[in-house]
Amino acid sequence: MLCSASLPEALLEAAAAEEPPEEGEAPPEEEEEEELAIDLEAGLHAAAHALLAVTPLRLSCKPADLGCECEAFKERKLRSKRLLLFDRCVGGIGLTERVATAMPELLRSALELMTSCDCDDGCWLCVHSSVCTEYNACTSKKAAIAVIEGLLAAPPPPPPPLGAGSSGAPKAEPRAPPPGSSEEAPSMLGRSIGIFRSMAMSQSRSRGGT
Repeated sequence: MLCSASLPEALLEAAAAEEPPEEGEAPPEEEEEEELAIDLEAGLHAAAHALLAVTPLRLSCKPADLGCECEAFKERKLRSKRLLLFDRCVGGIGLTERVATAMPELLRSALELMTSCDCDDGCWLCVHSSVCTEYNACTSKKAAIAVIEGLLAAPPPPPPPLGAGSSGAPKAEPRAPPPGSSEEAPSMLGRSIGIFRSMAMSQSRSRGGT
């Protein structure tokens, strides 16, 4: 089971490379460049760690029950930028469904965790994880704050149409059996009559045998 969040366009534009200065224009200072551009991969990586840190506090689960995608060093040519959490238990225990329902609250808790931390750009108290497969390399708390603020400011996705399943096709309504047919579910009275009949038949058989 997976829980994924798509990034808003404004955040993707903020992470894009800046245009070069025009002729005769002085290049911006390095500090100004760092303030305008963010490392989106490092921000997604750190934001996922922050969500992992606050989820057990909100959903009463174990930290090992939930995992996140740590692929900051891998090229993603076939899919868009995303923030992905997954259920680590074999077969799933429904944890990602609860995460999806509580995602706004979890994002606000993760944002509070990072903004209240006194570190410069990430530490073990906010965006570092002991189970990270990339050993917490390529993480940025500043970029993670921008990622989560962008997700909280984005409009919510439209709800799925009524009666639509995971594939988007409408679910078929169960066919009701015609009245009086053998497919019709027996009522409580019918079940009671059937029990009494079976008891009577068993008693008559036992008497006939004696």
